[in-house]
Amino acid sequence: MYPWFAGIDFANLVEKIEAIDDLTVKFTLSRPDNSFLSNISTAHAPIFSAEYAEQLVEGDNKLNFDTHPVGTGPFYLDEYQVADLVRLKRHEDYWRGSAQMSQVVFDISHRGAGALAKLLRNECDVLNSPISSQIPVILEEDSVVLQAKPAMNVAFVAMNTQHRALSDPRVRKALNLAINRDTILEAVYFGSGETAYSLLPPSSWAHQKDAIQVRYDRNYAMALLREAGYAHGLELTMAVPLEPRVYNPSPRKTAELIQANFANIGVTLNLLTDDRVDRQELSNIESVDMLLTGWVGNTGDPDNYLRPLLSCTSKREGLNLSMWCNDDFDFILDLALEVNQPRYRLNLYRQAQNILNEEVPVLPIAHGQKYQAHNDNLTGFRTSPFNAQPFDQVMRLK
Repeated sequence: MYPWFAGIDFANLVEKIEAIDDLTVKFTLSRPDNSFLSNISTAHAPIFSAEYAEQLVEGDNKLNFDTHPVGTGPFYLDEYQVADLVRLKRHEDYWRGSAQMSQVVFDISHRGAGALAKLLRNECDVLNSPISSQIPVILEEDSVVLQAKPAMNVAFVAMNTQHRALSDPRVRKALNLAINRDTILEAVYFGSGETAYSLLPPSSWAHQKDAIQVRYDRNYAMALLREAGYAHGLELTMAVPLEPRVYNPSPRKTAELIQANFANIGVTLNLLTDDRVDRQELSNIESVDMLLTGWVGNTGDPDNYLRPLLSCTSKREGLNLSMWCNDDFDFILDLALEVNQPRYRLNLYRQAQNILNEEVPVLPIAHGQKYQAHNDNLTGFRTSPFNAQPFDQVMRLK
């Protein structure tokens, strides 16, 4: 199952794919879709060998399609050791020319302080997405170059809108107003993040800053809880994955600050922590009311955030963790894919964000900065605001 494709209803979008000539492919769509070109340019949509796929189907080895890929990139997969390393070697016949490096090894055995220690001891050359608390240490190293770039991501709390009190928009609004995002940015992001006024990051062309709906207002939050019938307290649970991510450098600390904020309005928040939390499994756990999570954009198109995270189709596929479905919201998203004028699309996405501000199925927290640290004897890096880092032009100077 590929939940991202299911969440954007890709299977019902593409009717036919034809090879016109050696350099031209024709896609026939079942409906207009302004986001189609953006979606097929992502890392989710690589080009694979049709002959290889047919061979796997015939041998009943379809799972090898994910674990033993045969593609057309600058490197090929040479070795994969679960929870240890991924080794890529240079593809000499790459259509854009051979990569500079003969191989690239990704060490996936260390996270956090362990990964930073390997960089400082020259046991590795590149540290992707160091957490914010490590930045001062990295800046003190003369032999390490730190790159920073605004990233297309968002940290948020998904609320299961089918659970108890959370089915009431007044309660969800109260929780939204109870969060002091400035404190989170200072204590977790060390000033490197930005307040999330929407799921869409500030670099998105459809971003809408609503400082009225997204603000810290403890008194108004308590008034909304009283109006909803929870003046004497409310108890909720929140699942918290502990692995640092680019959109949330310290999920545990973020969760503890939210927990303290909720306590200030009479809401008891019980934290369920796990080193790695599976999104799809959590969507089926009845005892969990909320999940501290996030999203890394694959394109700059607003649909890449709003549809996979909150559409009715995504709810059916298990990607929409808030279990929220709004026909008007979906209608606006569909219409935005059909209209030709950019200003009409912008207006539609603003309407969609207005619905989210009224319904509050998720609590946007912050947008993280994308960092990368590497040894100063390397050059050729191309930074991307998305969750990608090409290495084909990287080379060692000495």
